[in-house]
Parts: sequence; C-alpha cells; structure tokens
Amino acid sequence: MLKKMSLRMKLFALITVVVIITFSIVSAIVSYRSIEMARVDAFSLADEMSAKYSYEIRSELQAARVTSESLMTVFKTLIERGEADRDTLNAILQNSLRQKEYIISFCVAFEPDKLDGKDAVYAGQYPLYGESGRYAPYWSLQNGEIDVEPLEDFDGDVWYAGARDSGTEYITDPFFYEVQGTSVLMTSLVFPILIDGEFIGIVSSDMALDSLQEMVSHVNVSGLDEYTEIYSNSGLVVAHPEDEYFNQSVHAISAHAMLTTEPSLARKALAIANDYAQSDFSGEMDEAAQAEERSRAEAFAQNLAAYAANHNSVHLDLTQMTDGMAKALLQLDGNRLQTAEQAARAIANGESFTVTENGYYKVYTPIQFSEATNPWSVAVNVPMSKVLQKSNNIRNYVILVSLVGIILIALVLYVVTRNLTKPILSLAEAAKQVGEGNFHVDIPQTKNGDEIGILSTAFRTMAEKINDLINKLTQNSEELERKNENLGELNGMLVEARDQAEASNRAKSIFLSNMSHEMRTPLNAIVGMTAIGQKAKEPDKKDDAFQKIKEASAHLLSLINDILDMSKMEANKLELSPVRFSFARVAEEAGDLIRVQLKEKAQTLTTEIDENIPETLVGDDVRLSQVLINLLSNAVKFTGERGEIGLRAFVKEKAGNGVTLQVEVSDTGIGISGEQQAKLFRMFEQADNSTSRSFGGTGLGLALSKRIVGLMDGEIWVESEPDKGSTFFFTVKLEQDAAEKKESPNPTENAAEQADSPVDYTGKRLLLAEDIAINREIVIAMLEETHIGIDCAANGREAYEMFAANPGQYDLILMDIQMPEVDGVEATRMIRQIDTKTPIIALTANVFTDDVETYLESGMNNHIGKPLDYTQTMEMLEQYLK
Repeated sequence: MLKKMSLRMKLFALITVVVIITFSIVSAIVSYRSIEMARVDAFSLADEMSAKYSYEIRSELQAARVTSESLMTVFKTLIERGEADRDTLNAILQNSLRQKEYIISFCVAFEPDKLDGKDAVYAGQYPLYGESGRYAPYWSLQNGEIDVEPLEDFDGDVWYAGARDSGTEYITDPFFYEVQGTSVLMTSLVFPILIDGEFIGIVSSDMALDSLQEMVSHVNVSGLDEYTEIYSNSGLVVAHPEDEYFNQSVHAISAHAMLTTEPSLARKALAIANDYAQSDFSGEMDEAAQAEERSRAEAFAQNLAAYAANHNSVHLDLTQMTDGMAKALLQLDGNRLQTAEQAARAIANGESFTVTENGYYKVYTPIQFSEATNPWSVAVNVPMSKVLQKSNNIRNYVILVSLVGIILIALVLYVVTRNLTKPILSLAEAAKQVGEGNFHVDIPQTKNGDEIGILSTAFRTMAEKINDLINKLTQNSEELERKNENLGELNGMLVEARDQAEASNRAKSIFLSNMSHEMRTPLNAIVGMTAIGQKAKEPDKKDDAFQKIKEASAHLLSLINDILDMSKMEANKLELSPVRFSFARVAEEAGDLIRVQLKEKAQTLTTEIDENIPETLVGDDVRLSQVLINLLSNAVKFTGERGEIGLRAFVKEKAGNGVTLQVEVSDTGIGISGEQQAKLFRMFEQADNSTSRSFGGTGLGLALSKRIVGLMDGEIWVESEPDKGSTFFFTVKLEQDAAEKKESPNPTENAAEQADSPVDYTGKRLLLAEDIAINREIVIAMLEETHIGIDCAANGREAYEMFAANPGQYDLILMDIQMPEVDGVEATRMIRQIDTKTPIIALTANVFTDDVETYLESGMNNHIGKPLDYTQTMEMLEQYLK
C-alpha cells in the first residue's frame, strides 16, 4: 500500500503519525504526573494531619504523666525521710485530685508491708483499706465528688505488673472502668517507686479519654472526606469516628473491610469461622478468657451466616470479631494479611507506615510519650477517589486540547507538503543520475533562498567535490601503502621489546635460583655449626663454631638487606640519611670487613686516600660504605689466589661547600668483556649466567650501588678486559662540614669497651613485651650481666595491663611491634594515655623509614632493629637509663 502512495501523501502521513504519537505521549506524561502529584498531596495531607493529632494527643496525656511522676518523687522523698505516714499520703492524693481537673482518679499501691510494716494494724478499715490492710487506696473524682475505695488482688493486673516488672514508667491500653457507678474510658500512667533499686509500689494517675474520641469525630476537615483513628501500642483502636470500631485490632478491621468490600468471600469465611469457634484455646488463655473467646466466635459465626445469605440487608457486626478470628479469616487474602501484620508491627515498634488500602491512602504516625513508655499511633485516612478526581479532570482537558491540536496541525501539514514535494522530486531524479556516475547533471535550483534552494546548491557543490574526493582517495591509497611499510618496522620494534621482556623474566628466574643458593649457603653453615657446637666438648671448638655461626648470620643478614633495598629501589623508596662522618674511617671499616676473605685467598689490599679529602663530611655514610663493600667484595671474589686489590679515593672537584669524590676499586681478576659490561648494572643480572655457578652472588650488588651513587648525584662505570683485571669507578657529591669538627671517638671501640664491662643497672626495672618465647629468652640472656630486673608480657594488652597496674615500677619498656590481640603501636598509644615519660623502645624487623615514623608518632622514643645487635642494645640502654 505504501508503494502506491505518492511522496506527498507519505510525507503527510508520516508527519501526522509523529504528531499524534507526540501528543499522546505528552498527554500520558501529564496524566501520570498529575496522578502522582495528587498522591503526593494526599500523603502530605495525611502526614500533616498525623503530626497535628500526634501533638494534640501528646499534650493531652503529658500533663497527667508529669503529675504522676511528681507524686512518685514526693512519696519516695517522704519514705526515704521516714515521714510517709498514711494520713499524709491520703491528704496529698485528695489535694492533688482537687487541683488536677484533667485527672479523674489517683491510685497508690504498695507491696505488702513495704510502706510502714503496719498492714495488719489497718486490716479491714474500709473504705481506705481492704481485708489485708495493704496500702492501696483508689481516689476518684466524679461530678465534683471525691470518693475512695481499696484495691484488692491487683498484683497480676497489667497496670501494676507492667511498672513492677520493668522498673520504669508504664502507660496502659485504654480501658473502661466503673468510677463511682459510671463507666469511663481511661488510660493509666504508672510510675514505680524504687528505694535503693528495690520496687516497693507505684503511683498511678487515670485520665479520661473522652477528648480523644471528640478529637477524631471531626471528619472532612480539608474537604476530602478524610478521617482519623488512634491506636494503642497493642494495635487496638483507642478512638474512631464510628463507635463500633473502638477496642478492635488492626487485623479485625482489615478482615471486616475484606468481607464488606468482597461479599463473595463470606461463605468461605463462614467455614473458617465455624472451625475457629470449635478450636481448643486451652493452651493460649485461662478458662474465663476461653469462654469469652468462644462465645464471641460463635456469635460472629451466626452473624456471618446471616450476612452470607443476604449481605444487602444484614449488618456484619465488627464488635463480635476477635483478633484470633480476624487472623484466621485473613488467610483468604494474603495481601491484606501482610498489610495488617506490617501495620501492627509498625504500631508496636513506634514506626511510621504508609499503605493504600480499601480505597484510602493511610498514614500511621507514632506518638512517643517518653523514652520508657510504649508508643501509640495516629492513622489518617484520605480517600483515593477524591484525590484522583482533580488529576482526572486535568487528564481529560489535556486529551481534548491534544485532539484539537492534532486536527489543526494535520490541515496545515497537508498544505505545506503539497508545496514541498515538487522540488524534492526534481532533486531526487538528479540524485539518481549522480548515483549512476553522472556528476555533471543539471540540478534544479529554486529562485528563493529557502531550504530547498539551499539543498539544491549543496547538492551541486557535492557533485563537484566528489571528483576531487576521488583524486584524494587515490593519493591516500598511496600514502596508506607507505604507512604499511612503517607499520612493519614498528612490528619489528615490538618483537624486539617482547624479546627484552622475556629476557628480563629469565633474568629474574635466574636471580631467584641464585638467591636461593646464596641464602641456603649461610643457613647451611648456621645449622651445621649449631650441631657441631652442641656436640663439641672443647671450649675452643665451641668458640670456633659460634664465630662461624656469627659470620654466616652476618652474611645472611647482608643478603636480606640487599633484598629489602631492592624492594625499596623498585618502589622508588630508597632514601638517604645524611650524617657527619669521616671518609677515611668508612674506607678503613670497609677494608676491615673483607680482611677474612683477603686472608683466605692470600690477597693484598692497597689503600690510597687523598689527604685533601676533608676530615668531616656530611652524607649517608652507611650507603657509601655499602657501595665500597660491594665493590671490594666483588674484587676479592673475582680475583684468584695471591691477587692484588686496590682502593683509591681523591677529591675530583670542589665548589663552595660541596665536594665531589672519585673512588676507584681495582683488581687483577678475570676481567669483563664489553658485552658483559653492558649487563653489569642491571637488576637481577650478572655478567654471565655461569658466574653464579663459579663465584656465587645474587646480581643485586652493582644494581644497588648504581642507584645509591645516583642518589648522591654521582655516576658509576667500569673499565676492564678479559684476563686483565677490572677497575670500577664512581663519583659522589658530599658536603663539607662547615664547622670541620673533630670526628667523635670510634663508636665500635666504645662499644667494645662497653661490651667488656657492661653497665650495672641494679635497681632498674624493664618491661619486655614480646610474643615469641625464644626472643624473650635472647633479650633476657643478652641483658643478664647488667643485673636489670625484667618482667615479660606475651602481647600488647598484657603489657598495658602490667604497666597500668603500677606505672612507676618500670624505667624502660622494650615493645615488640607485631603481637597478637594488641600490637605494639596500639599498646604504646594506650600506655601514653596514662604515662608520657617512661621511655618506650620498639623491637622490630621493620626498619623502613615509613615504619619507624609510625612508631615514633604512636609515642615511642626510639627503635632497635631485629636481629638485635648487642652493641646497639647496650648503647640504647645507656642512653635511656643513665
């Protein structure tokens, strides 16, 4: 059908359909939004009315609550002072009843003999006292007359038991009570009297609730036929515009609404009601309650039978429906049952709840009289039909306007499309010829400058430029061929990069293998020498084993430090720690550390230190020493028996306070080829993979040395030939100490002196927090000769508790960091809350700068790295215990 239609009709039909769809969508959106806005207005109205009623109800009951609380305070004060005789209490109650118009009765009730121990004396003195003589008068005011009667057997009543069992104020559900012959709807506000935490009685005020019923009887305040209900905490109706709803539960009201709105369910409900009336209630209530429940169930079943037979003329009596009967009937409608359960739960918990039910928007709002009392709830019901009436009017108006608009637009479109189609058809024919390759076609052009004229001009321009485009495409094709050639070169570079990455991975694998071998070597020495030392009986043999264990441990610690430095280096966290130092001493100590290897291979070390090097420099002596030791150790390792090692250092440049040193380490070893030199300073690589098998090593030393020298603004390089030895050069920039102070005495010598004669700390006491038993044993053994007293804690919590028990007992605390329950950092923070002076020293294997800063921020004074160094430990004790 569409193929037979002209372009003009197709265009007209298309635009008309689009307009109709657009107006329809707009109408639907307006209708939907108006309905949603109406619903929001309804809920807002319900919320506003709920808040208003909540305030009014709370105001009604608050005065009675305050009065009860005041009387409780007065009676408690009199009892505690021994002035609470019965005549005084009765006089207070009568006087209060005359002054409080909103209260119709007061009740005071005490436990047997808890007031004055004279219950037997007053027994039988009616009307103030009953047969027991127990003080429990009920004072009431009706029609201006005050009367009193005694209460008997009230221990199980909810108004008394509720306050007694909870020990807090209690508000009862509304109830009818005979006051001077008149049945009055009231609620009781009860306050317990507690003496030294012991319950001895209550004070209760009863307030008539006529005002609540009067309050909700006014409906249609806003003109929407809304109405209000008030519920107690147990879900029973306190006030309702219709009297038959009073004292009915949420479930009963929902079941009644189900049967009145869906009479077809009445016969199914009758079967359920008859079954319920024959149920056994013995396990749920006492005999009197059972009889009452069964009587009401049978009466409702009879009423329901008549309603099922003729629901148009028979009224379904809500007052006969019990809560249990209602829950059984609601099984016919799961949604209503769920809604009723949610509403009852919200009322009981004092929560807001909103639901659409029985054609009404219903909003439950809690009323909380105090923190200790159970909340009530106000429910405002707004009819949906009234709310939606306005939105329906808006929707109908929008639909009418849309229909008129569509008709007018369709007429205009018909005229416009007829004038548009002729030039468009001409352009279509021209486009067909262009599509066939004829770019010189005569394209029609209108005389005016409207859209069609612009289109024809653009079409002509397009045809002219297509030829230009074809020429450019030819040129681009040639350019693409050239780029393909470049892409081939790029692919070759990528292959080369891939090969380098694979080589790096292989280097890491070789490094791990070498590291495993290097670490197992000192570990094997430690394990073997330990076994030899244990079996040896001669002291010299034991000393020799211990010395070799010490050397192997130092070697293993050096390997671990290299690995840690590698980790820092890869994370760009390798840092310098500048101090004042003597370069001559650093060089001497580095030479001392390789003396044993030199002696084993009968090698000689020649040292030449330039006299122009300043006596005192500022820089990181530890890192500088690390570079020297790495280079000297490599020289020893790769030089044969009776070889020669050389160490030379001189001032290369001076500029102001800055000094550039150049250091050279030479050997007469195996030498290095040019190809091998290119790999020397890479991480995880050695000059040759066979090197690790022949000479050992991890491949980390030179890479670390290069990074350290770089941090000191220097450079490192090598000159070597195979079988002709090697010379390693490096430069570093340091600062000359402006004061040019004398170098302090050698700490190693001082430490040796201290080690020979440790300080006696008799009378001092130390707290050691360490979870590993062997670590505690090491510290105790290390400090044994100092005679210092040591107490041990197995974790941070135990250390805190021991310190807190006697903060002045300890002169120093050694605190491990990683411990169970409470770690060292947290334990330090806890101790610093009670003491800020006692020194706390961290014992830790984490010696990174970030870690140490964390320890100091927590309140620690210093730290000692693991494994513990005897000399450093003794220096730390002297610093904080001198």
